[in-house]
Amino acid sequence: MSDKNKVSDAAGKNTLNLCAVSAAILGGPFTSNFDGKDHIDPSMTEVALALAIAEYVKAHPGGLNGKTLKLFYFGTSADALVKRAEAVKSALDGLT
Repeated sequence: MSDKNKVSDAAGKNTLNLCAVSAAILGGPFTSNFDGKDHIDPSMTEVALALAIAEYVKAHPGGLNGKTLKLFYFGTSADALVKRAEAVKSALDGLT
């Protein structure tokens, strides 16, 4: 299967899976310590996504209806990252 077919096969799917790749290496001054390891704070990713989604919805009302976005955190400190991400999500949910 060509790359073109792979991309077109993915079009129209209802779930977008995202992962903060190299968030420890490229995070620079935006990293925080989670279980003894540096990683970009999940709030940075979640706020950026919230802003991007808000802009998308303004331009495409209803464009995300029935769609799911999943954000994954990997690494030795995944449990601490997930706890932090859940706290940030809860705070963001409180703003709506």
